[in-house]
Amino acid sequence: APQADIALAERILGSELYQSGQFDAARPVLARALERYRHVFGPDNLYVALVLGHQADLESAAGDASLADRLYAEALPMKERYLDPDSPEVSYTLQRAGHHARRQGRTAEADRLLARAEANWATGRGADSQERRLASAERALARYALGDREAAADTLEAIWDRRDRTPGRSLAVLQLLVSEL
Repeated sequence: APQADIALAERILGSELYQSGQFDAARPVLARALERYRHVFGPDNLYVALVLGHQADLESAAGDASLADRLYAEALPMKERYLDPDSPEVSYTLQRAGHHARRQGRTAEADRLLARAEANWATGRGADSQERRLASAERALARYALGDREAAADTLEAIWDRRDRTPGRSLAVLQLLVSEL
């Protein structure tokens, strides 16, 4: 089979292993996919960016923050070069990198990344899309952590339909979310 086809199968398998929590099994599979893609297409291409994104997500979930940071920093600009900036793949990477930054306590960076993800989802999928709402909720957590509770509550309120809102509900829900982290 052609090397690119093998790399595709490895990328899919590695992603499935990572998503099922089998980090140690996923790492070498994704590493082989990355090496094959670099061999076939060169060091800078969409396929390499996709694998780097999977590796970043894996390392973030596994707790290797430093490695995840480096992988996100390499994957995101590469994806932006080869895809529409509002593409779902770029939006997902922005959102996952923002989530990672927030979990590492880098809330200002998280807010910037999540604001971009939120805007991308609104442009690409619509302001009422589930993806945009999830990015907004994650951004509300970052804003809360930054100490801007009013902006956090406003962000959450913008997600909910007006008929379902009650005064203070957004802040109460946000406080509950934060207490669960």
